[in-house]
Amino acid sequence: MSPLTWANDFLDNTSNQWQLIDQARDRLDNSRSQPTLEEQIQAEPVMALGEDQNSTATLAQEIFVQINQQNWPRVKQLLGHYLVSPQRDPSLVAYAEANLAEAQGNLPLALEKYERVLSYLPQFTRGKMDYARALFKYGEDKEARQIFLSVLTPDLPVAVQSNINLYLDALEKRNEWKFYASLDYFKDDNINLTSDASLCLLSIGNDLCVARWSAPSALPSHGVNYTLTAEKFTPWKGRHGLMFRSLVYGSDYTQDNLYNIGILNMALGYAYRTPNHRWFLAPTFETYWQSNRRLYTAGGLIAEVRSQVTPNWQNTLTINWQDIQYVRDEEKDNDAQQYLVTLNQLYALSNKTLLFGGVDYIRRKLDYPIASFHRSGVRVGIFHTFNSWLDVTMSASRRWRKYDEYNPIFGGLRKDTEDFYSLAVGFPSLQVQGIKPSLYVQHYDTESTLPLFFSYRRTQAGIRMEKSF
Repeated sequence: MSPLTWANDFLDNTSNQWQLIDQARDRLDNSRSQPTLEEQIQAEPVMALGEDQNSTATLAQEIFVQINQQNWPRVKQLLGHYLVSPQRDPSLVAYAEANLAEAQGNLPLALEKYERVLSYLPQFTRGKMDYARALFKYGEDKEARQIFLSVLTPDLPVAVQSNINLYLDALEKRNEWKFYASLDYFKDDNINLTSDASLCLLSIGNDLCVARWSAPSALPSHGVNYTLTAEKFTPWKGRHGLMFRSLVYGSDYTQDNLYNIGILNMALGYAYRTPNHRWFLAPTFETYWQSNRRLYTAGGLIAEVRSQVTPNWQNTLTINWQDIQYVRDEEKDNDAQQYLVTLNQLYALSNKTLLFGGVDYIRRKLDYPIASFHRSGVRVGIFHTFNSWLDVTMSASRRWRKYDEYNPIFGGLRKDTEDFYSLAVGFPSLQVQGIKPSLYVQHYDTESTLPLFFSYRRTQAGIRMEKSF
């Protein structure tokens, strides 16, 4: 059988077999419960073969059929017999090896073998499509798109055209703008973060205080929180590309504008993607508003590595440096260098339950040691969806903040323990145009070694509307 003959027959016989994504290969639970490829091969019955050319041709045809059926143990067994035949076709050998490598998740080897196939058969349409599929899985989006477009012709079977269009759509969606937006209406019982405590400065006897200093009373208020994130990856060549990310976040109090805050953070830089990893290195820009005026700007640099350790487990390591510069001359003493390291973890226990958590460390250094500090923290959480009507997210965190030196103004070395608890209940079935409503409550509890000035408790509760698009 000539190379062109088997290639053309293969395309005709497999038009309904080529699928968009074989999700079964990627499911961790399935891979744990299924025997390995080698174990399946050993379980296959031994195939008796003749020595003549007809047996070789029959064996080649059987390899095609088993590839169509994605029976990879059988393909590997048949290929072992085919390799000993003097009449073996090297293009078929390379094609079978490419499919086996892709099935086992060895995409670099699969791409190498597909390239070898196309060196033998430059016009082999099915080989080009499989090569483009492997490029898609490997994250070489620009090259995959070019090959898919080159083979998409009206004379292809309708099923094959449909599958190619599915891949082209997936490529477009993978690299299109991604947004997340949320808007909260809330009530807060302590927006000025006061301890609401007092200190007797002068007393007569044990019971009579004649001079007392009191912290301001807790100020309750209501308002809105808003969040908008945006992300866009633009492929250059291979897995290299340009990534843009931005975050806008803030709180606006209806009657107490003094406590309004807002932040804008943007990053634009180099990104590199593989099926299981993503690297991101970029300069950053941040500006912060308080009381409806710009408080500071910060230039910086971010380095991030995101790893898909298993199909169910993802971690992200981020290192961020910022040079914080206050706008007003009278506030220049607050200029600082800030270093941030975070490690975030996500683990899917099931299709309904997601665990998340992480650790972080911040070092903010000013010219004045009494205002410089270290802060470390840990956080944990769980998301669970019960049904189409209800999902619940619970999280908690603790952070430890320590300042460098004794502060003579407040009369001590400041050390804070900051606890945070959150509960959110979402209602997916009440979505309208993809906007999901939820109710949430958050509680902050900070204990300080200078409690009169820095300890406080705060609770915020509200309704949130959110959408990803």
